[in-house]
Amino acid sequence: MSLLRILLLVVFATAPLALVLCGCNTGVTDDLPPPLTPATLRSAPSSVELDGRSYELESHVWRDFMPPVPPEERPLTVLVQIREKLGRPVGIEATRLWVFHEDGVWETKFSDEPRPTPPELLEKIARDGPKWKPGTPVDVAVLLVAPNGRSRVVGVQGLSIGAPV
Repeated sequence: MSLLRILLLVVFATAPLALVLCGCNTGVTDDLPPPLTPATLRSAPSSVELDGRSYELESHVWRDFMPPVPPEERPLTVLVQIREKLGRPVGIEATRLWVFHEDGVWETKFSDEPRPTPPELLEKIARDGPKWKPGTPVDVAVLLVAPNGRSRVVGVQGLSIGAPV
């Protein structure tokens, strides 16, 4: 086999690998969310576009101090509501929750408990979080996943832990 033929064989055989390794943009990566780092999660926008639809997050964070359980035993609860701006959030799922306070983070899945919600909302709840004090400022981030697997992170910053009594 001639040297030229070997060289051509090597070039053509390794060209696809070279394209992958050099990170050439094929347009597919435009649909990926940014890396899930604490900085990107904490600064996630409160509304995002996903599969041509616009979603907005509202969140409520509290510790329940109602009797009979002693107050120090009540962990954090987080309720998130996702609205699709033109109707019901069909097919999307909220799969992951992050709650940040200073250097601390609580990362969890949502509860599987059924929630009676109006049709225009996707509502999820997470229980048994940290026992941060009422009034503590927190940032909340939620991972939304579409039926085709595309995902986006929505967030709310500067919430204060409530304490219904």
